[in-house]
Amino acid sequence: MIKSVFTGTRIETFRVLKIYSKIQLVVTIKNSRVHHYCKKNKIKFFLVNKLNKEKIFKMLTNKKLDLLFSAGFPYIFPSYVFKSFKLCINSHPGLLPNYKGKNSIKEAFKKKEKKNWNYFAYPD
Repeated sequence: MIKSVFTGTRIETFRVLKIYSKIQLVVTIKNSRVHHYCKKNKIKFFLVNKLNKEKIFKMLTNKKLDLLFSAGFPYIFPSYVFKSFKLCINSHPGLLPNYKGKNSIKEAFKKKEKKNWNYFAYPD
């Protein structure tokens, strides 16, 4: 089975990754849905913030796992982090580069964006 690291706040993505890989490490932000889910289900996690992000990045490089999956992670990874994984995937709910940040979907709807949206349904 693929050994992975999940970074971010997108609970739906976390749940899908949990089905298809063995999550070894979770990095999220305080009070996110991922944070609450991990606490409730006794899953080991680390909380990242602007004061400890460099320490977290260095910790990720020591893990030597297969996959780094990022979904809703609020910081830009330095390039050296990517060298520690066989595959790195960054997922974003909005249309990049036009709609960045945590309100990307809301902004696209507000501006009546005409592009097709792809929806991903996950199994329970």
